[in-house]
Amino acid sequence: ERRLAGNRQRLEESRALGGTLYPFSAVKLSSSDWRQHYGHNFDELARAKHRYDSRNVLASGADLFQPKT
Repeated sequence: ERRLAGNRQRLEESRALGGTLYPFSAVKLSSSDWRQHYGHNFDELARAKHRYDSRNVLASGADLFQPKT
């Protein structure tokens, strides 16, 4: 947990400088983090996920389509 907290701090510092690389498992990303990452494309991505994977068979990534937090 301490490492993840430190990674989160570094992620936020990187974002402040314009960084966008999110190595999986280095930081637990929330749905809000993913919305920020995809920006205006997030809703289109969510619609495509629902259209082509309505039964949620395919992996969506870590918490990508979970409720906003």
